Amino acid sequence: AQHLLLIAPPTEYSAFATLCAPARWSLIVAGADEVISTAAILTWAKTQCPPTHFLNVENASHFFHGQLHTLKDFVYQYFNQSENPWPLK
Repeated sequence: AQHLLLIAPPTEYSAFATLCAPARWSLIVAGADEVISTAAILTWAKTQCPPTHFLNVENASHFFHGQLHTLKDFVYQYFNQSENPWPLK
């Protein structure tokens, strides 16, 4: 993979906690996640190289109900940047 996009990753699970993010990765977290602790995700992220792009959807739940347009816009904007080697067409 050239780039990894993580959305509300399960960093509290021991098998995940030992994984290392690649050099190019992006992270989206839900500020009101009721399944995975946002604080735990951010703590794990601090052990990695900084994400290429980061989005915290403040009032979103784990499943981003009512916020899917926010996720779509974030992903769409990233994958359509001029310096991106593989833009969406």
